[in-house]
Amino acid sequence: MQLRDLTPEEMPTARALLAACALPTEDLDDPTITLVGAFEGASLLGVIGLQACGELGLLRSLAVGPAHRGDGIARALCEHVFELAVSRSMQALWLLTTTAEAYFARLGFQPVPRDAVPERIAATRELTSLCPSSARVMRLAPLRG
Repeated sequence: MQLRDLTPEEMPTARALLAACALPTEDLDDPTITLVGAFEGASLLGVIGLQACGELGLLRSLAVGPAHRGDGIARALCEHVFELAVSRSMQALWLLTTTAEAYFARLGFQPVPRDAVPERIAATRELTSLCPSSARVMRLAPLRG
């Protein structure tokens, strides 16, 4: 399995995977978002995003195709984003989830009240309009490389 940034030509496939997993795709052209794919040859197995918000990061769009769930792909994608965030000197990672709170808790993320979200994260489209208000906010800090 190879982990690498997605090319513009791979974006339609990534968008289709994210849409199939009921994840937002409307703002993925935002230049602050880096999308990483897990590939076997030319096949996209999974995708994850990291949105830069100054010294903070917003983990975005973790999705793995149904045929590849349980193969460790999500974990590999998350670890890749953790390393990427550390390399960019980010102090913490934030995320919103409606379905995977237990999964992210196993990776060290802690639930956080919505009113405790820093302004840089709160101003993202993810928080302002793309995710439902019922989505759970979680934070990972400090980051480990």
